[in-house]
Amino acid sequence: MSTSTLTSSHQSAIKTLAATFERAFDDGDIDLHMQTRAGENDLRSPFDNYATHADYREWVTGFYQQIQAQGHTRHLIWNNEVDVSASMARIICYLTINTSEGPDGRSHRAA
Repeated sequence: MSTSTLTSSHQSAIKTLAATFERAFDDGDIDLHMQTRAGENDLRSPFDNYATHADYREWVTGFYQQIQAQGHTRHLIWNNEVDVSASMARIICYLTINTSEGPDGRSHRAA
């Protein structure tokens, strides 16, 4: 099913799920962050690829602690492209990460 054949409610639900994934990380709710992942599917990120929930949970918990030591983050997801085939949804989007404060005390932005 391509984006054009999805109902607006399906598209909205998928975009909300992606936003929940990032917002839960920002809020330090690792359990909710993990609940947004379906099954033992791969998660591909710019940092690494994770084949299991346990591998990803270990990494994301440590990464959250590292980010908190540098100031907190806010993730902004935009320009979503949603594709669904069978029971899997794939979202490709731009992700901008804003940090509240860098080590030098100034606000920083990473993308």
